[in-house]
Amino acid sequence: MLPVYDRVVRCAVGRPSLFWLALHTALREDGAALHRQLLELRQVAGVPETVSALRICER
Repeated sequence: MLPVYDRVVRCAVGRPSLFWLALHTALREDGAALHRQLLELRQVAGVPETVSALRICER
């Protein structure tokens, strides 16, 4: 599953030459800090745990 890369996402992340690789790197760097933040957002929003961090990133 891959998140949508549309004009909104492009405004937020720019136009990295290898978007999916850049996203993978961002989710893993700093001890997976971004991944943990996405999981925290999921919990705060009351979204079920069956929804992945990647899906939270997409929304």
